[in-house]
Amino acid sequence: MRQHEESKHQAERLADFAEQCRLELAQLYETSTEIALLLADIQAADNHATLRNRAAAANFAQSFYSGVENILKRTSKYCGVALPKSEQWHSELAERFTTEHHQSYQLPLLLTPDITAPITILRRFRHVIMHGYAMNLDWERMSLNVELIPKVFLPFRHAVEQFLDQERQRYSL
Repeated sequence: MRQHEESKHQAERLADFAEQCRLELAQLYETSTEIALLLADIQAADNHATLRNRAAAANFAQSFYSGVENILKRTSKYCGVALPKSEQWHSELAERFTTEHHQSYQLPLLLTPDITAPITILRRFRHVIMHGYAMNLDWERMSLNVELIPKVFLPFRHAVEQFLDQERQRYSL
């Protein structure tokens, strides 16, 4: 009976975690789609990004990385791993989900080798965005960061969904 209760509790935790991830992935998808549309609009305008374009792209980039980080934080919590507490906690959190570190923290590999470097670039870019003004952003430099978002989304979503599928199989859901 006790084992059944434990299994039921674990299944409920997983269902709650999976729903949180589903909602976050839906927001990431929408953000990635909007970035792709914005990039197409700018390209159609001879690659001229207005201040509004740059502000929108900066906001989308910030939102995208925050969404990725939200999933990493929720996954840490779900796996019973405390969040880092140092001043560099954003980078430490991301590193825990990479090939080099995920096993030592008993976390899933969510930042696969193909997206580890782009995620690092997006995290650093988010820092720049948060501490500056859109009118000071140079589109040529900025666009290199923003263009990473649609490329990162699909592999990240796949890694999250693969982990959720493994957990469902583990608990026979």
